[in-house]
Amino acid sequence: MKPDLLKRRADEIVDRINGTQEQLAKAVRTARERLDRIDADDRLTPEAKSEERRAVKAKLRERADVLAQANADARVELDEIVEKATAVDNSDPATALLVGQRRDQAWRRAVALIDAGHDPLEIAHRAALAGDRDTVDALRAELPTHLEVRGEPADLREQTLAGLEATAADTATPIEQAAAEARAAASGADEMASLAIGFVRSDGATADALPTADGSMVELGSYGQVPRGFAGGGDAA
Repeated sequence: MKPDLLKRRADEIVDRINGTQEQLAKAVRTARERLDRIDADDRLTPEAKSEERRAVKAKLRERADVLAQANADARVELDEIVEKATAVDNSDPATALLVGQRRDQAWRRAVALIDAGHDPLEIAHRAALAGDRDTVDALRAELPTHLEVRGEPADLREQTLAGLEATAADTATPIEQAAAEARAAASGADEMASLAIGFVRSDGATADALPTADGSMVELGSYGQVPRGFAGGGDAA
């Protein structure tokens, strides 16, 4: 798969995730309209109104759950596309053996330096400058376990591994760069969508605003007012 094709397919998935907030806003509008009708219905007893209100809010939370699952499925779909696009063809046994041997040798050299007190990130940086993918890939594969076995603190491990991934980006191929950008975009979109879903799950029918994909807030108005800025449409809640 070419990088531009991977980007197009990733953009389609990210756009789906980014649509979560609009769908939630429509669901909130529908729920509020129903709650207004319930409040205005003099035929209902207070107990019946409470029961109907609970049902409306439960349906709204169900809608949020459906969107959360759809976004989780979208992330899985993207991961599968990325894995396929960046997969290395090791179908030839001789080639696979050679690649494995090179990386084993690279790791043995790197771990000897690490155990002698050298900074893993400095080793990775020098390897990246030299275009030594074997060492960079070996560090990415083996260093997490090695640091854990050595008993390094969790925060230090995370900092080191984050630095290693940043260094690895310097040796990435165009398709690997596109894959990293796709995953980062999906992660950011999902983070904002999950925040909006959380708002709706926590009694979203009375939420005043929802966080949007770009980090801003969509004002929905106070409860009892129809939210503006989104089309009504459908029985979304």
